Amino acid sequence: MKFWGECVLTATYPINRMPAPILKNKTPYELPHGQKPSYDHLRVFGCLCYVSTSKQGKDKFMGRVVPYVFLGYPYGKKAYKVMTFDTHKFHSSRDIVFHEAIFPFSSSAPTSSYDHLRVFGCLCYVSTSKQGKDKFMGRVVPCVFLGYPYGKKAYKVMTFDSHKFHSSRDIVFHEAVFPFSSSAPTSLSPINDEIPAHYQGDGPILGDLDSISSQSSQPT
Repeated sequence: MKFWGECVLTATYPINRMPAPILKNKTPYELPHGQKPSYDHLRVFGCLCYVSTSKQGKDKFMGRVVPYVFLGYPYGKKAYKVMTFDTHKFHSSRDIVFHEAIFPFSSSAPTSSYDHLRVFGCLCYVSTSKQGKDKFMGRVVPCVFLGYPYGKKAYKVMTFDSHKFHSSRDIVFHEAVFPFSSSAPTSLSPINDEIPAHYQGDGPILGDLDSISSQSSQPT
C-alpha cells in the first residue's frame, strides 16, 4: 500500500480533535492548546486539488495553477500537504482549491487530464479573425466563460455586447476576475499584449467559432 504513512498521520489528525470520555469529553488538542479545535479546514484525503503557482519567473500565458493530490497536514504548519503527479514531490501550501469528489489514484478515476478546467463565470479574452478587420482594430474580444460545449474540444464563452454564445479554443483566461460580480472592474478593454502566445493572426478564430472541429486536445 502506497503512502500508508500519510494515511496514518492524516487519520490521527482528526482523532486528536475528537472528544474523548477519558478526558471528560475534551479533545487531546484542547489540553496543550487551551482552546477547542476548528474543523472547517479538514479535507478529504487523496482528493484532487489545484495549487496556485508563483508569478516570479512565469510567463503571463503559462498556467496559474498546478494539479496535485491532497495527502494530509504537515506538522507545525498552517497549510496542506500535497503531492505532484509528475515528480511525486511533496509540497506545503495554503492557496488551494479542492475537488473533494475526484480521486486521481482511484481505480475508477477518469484517465483524462484536468488541466483544461477553468473557473466558471471568469473573464476571458478570445482572439478575433483578421478577415475583414483593419490592422489597428483589437485582436481580442472580452468574453465570459460559461462552460464546455457538448461534443467539442473547446470552451463556451459569451460576448458582453450582444450576449451571444460562441465556442473557442484560443483563449486567455483571467480566473480571478468575474465581470458579473458587483466588485468587477468597470473597464474590460484588453491591453495590447493580451494575445495568446501561439496565435499568429492568420486564421479565423472568433469569426467562425462554431465551426471549430475537435482536432485540438482541449476539453470535451
